[in-house]
Amino acid sequence: MVINVIPRGNMVDNKRLEEFVRIYWEALCSVPRNDNPAWDNNGSKDGPFNNTVNESLYMLSFSRYPPTGTGVPAAAVTRNIEVPADKGLFIPVMSVIVSACEVSGNLNQIASQDQNSILPQTPPRLSLVLDGTPLASLGSYICTPGQIGQFQVNFPASANAIFNINNSGPCNAFAAGRYVWTDPLSKKEEHKVEIKGHLKCDGGSCIDPEYIEDITYIITVQ
Repeated sequence: MVINVIPRGNMVDNKRLEEFVRIYWEALCSVPRNDNPAWDNNGSKDGPFNNTVNESLYMLSFSRYPPTGTGVPAAAVTRNIEVPADKGLFIPVMSVIVSACEVSGNLNQIASQDQNSILPQTPPRLSLVLDGTPLASLGSYICTPGQIGQFQVNFPASANAIFNINNSGPCNAFAAGRYVWTDPLSKKEEHKVEIKGHLKCDGGSCIDPEYIEDITYIITVQ
């Protein structure tokens, strides 16, 4: 089993990686909480979301479980999904979006502060493991708010939005994080993608004062 990672500077369907980042967030923010693949999801929500997005990359999602009172997910997350053989993966690793629907102020700066609050990698607190092999070049996939650029998002009504919002939009947004893309996966094989990270924002203006990501995708290729 091999998952081949696409170099950062390449293009897929004549789109740069940063364009897929905007597509991902624009689509994800518009999905109501109960249907959102980032919310309380065992993998059953990934297929419908990707059918709606209908891109050449199958988009995985971060995890935002119902609040525990600490800002930290209650447990590690395992998702079982089926991915078409003609699609590569789009993998967000400790990603963030900051929109004017949620907060006021310098959105670019808040997104940057969030990513600067990821705890050091020694011991490893940030990793992407593909079929048992850690991606050594994860740092080369960092996308800054300036590289991604400003874009707009729309949310459902506040009670159904994935984040705590003040209005449903459209509103300006900036994103940041590490986003990895891959070639299409081998047909009729099973793959494992493991995403881990930990950020702690002490006295900063981050969206979450602390966030832990621990997600395992078990992937069957159709």
